[in-house]
Amino acid sequence: MNPTALPPDKYQRYRQAAQIIHANCDMQSAVSILDIGASENLLAMFLPGANVIQLDKSPGKNSKHIICGNAQQLPFSDNTFSFAIALDLLEHLPKSDRQQAVREAGRVAQNGLIIAFPVQSNTTEKLENILNAIEVSTRGQTNPFLDEHHLHGLVEEAPLIQYLKTVYPFVISLPNYNLTAWFLGSIWEEIFAMLPCSERLKVSIYELFNRLYFDTNLKHPVYRLTVVASNSQMKLPEPSDVSADLVKTAEMLQSDVTRTFESLKSLDTYARKMQLELDDSSTSRKSLENAYLRLEKEIHQKTRELSELTRSNHLLQKEYDSTKKYVEKVEIAYRHSLSLISSLEQHITDLQNELIRILTDPSGSRKSDNRDDEVP
Repeated sequence: MNPTALPPDKYQRYRQAAQIIHANCDMQSAVSILDIGASENLLAMFLPGANVIQLDKSPGKNSKHIICGNAQQLPFSDNTFSFAIALDLLEHLPKSDRQQAVREAGRVAQNGLIIAFPVQSNTTEKLENILNAIEVSTRGQTNPFLDEHHLHGLVEEAPLIQYLKTVYPFVISLPNYNLTAWFLGSIWEEIFAMLPCSERLKVSIYELFNRLYFDTNLKHPVYRLTVVASNSQMKLPEPSDVSADLVKTAEMLQSDVTRTFESLKSLDTYARKMQLELDDSSTSRKSLENAYLRLEKEIHQKTRELSELTRSNHLLQKEYDSTKKYVEKVEIAYRHSLSLISSLEQHITDLQNELIRILTDPSGSRKSDNRDDEVP
């Protein structure tokens, strides 16, 4: 990745530190740098030949070069590195721990240390509060880094310079990022986070801004200062010449803007097509809703009819059960009647037989009658 594609805030702090190191080191020899409080390996983008080791309180994505550690107690021997840098670290530490962190950075650095920090001022604090309020409006939450600034307080320049001068013979304070430029750059980052612009267009704008305004931003009043401390006089970087690649960068930006607007036109056409499909879908949806309402009405009607049929079936079942019991009683009476008829028929048969006997045997009948009249 081209370092000029970085957001201006990161580009501003790391490019200046890299320039200072480059001006005071032979980059052909082994140069080792400890980047304290860095979760991204950004310095290596500016110094590809250097051995950059990052130290942070938690591991980042590039774990190969990140060591988890405490800035107040670095896990390295004295003079392990050529330089130690701490860019935007102190404001994230309690004030009581800052001097110890600076002392530890100086202990492990052979040539010197570079410290960058937002300077405490009423204006800076107000602008950070405004920026945090904007983040709440756009992202729904505050910026955790700005919250730590508010919690621990920004860094006061004078006490830090005073302490460093008791340790190092060479101490210099350099402007790193103009206050107005920092605030406008931060606002642009918020706008880019909100707008559906292409990544390429955003990168092109960052590249143009970083190439054109890096040196311009190195002036007071500042948001961030860079303090350099060393045991010997250090060279300061010369202002860069941006005219050489200004036209090339502007042409790249023009091309990216053109492509972006062409993409936006395509997106607008696509959006119109989707709107038409959405309108058709809405019409179909209404038809489906009407059909659903009709079907629901029919279901209710059929449900009522089924309820009536169930009720009628229940009544018929009761009637059937009652009729069945009546039939069973009739069957019992019928069988009893048949039994009586059978008995009557037998009795009639007996009487008929007796009558025939009497008619065919009259004497026997008289004898029988005489015997019946005898007195015992």
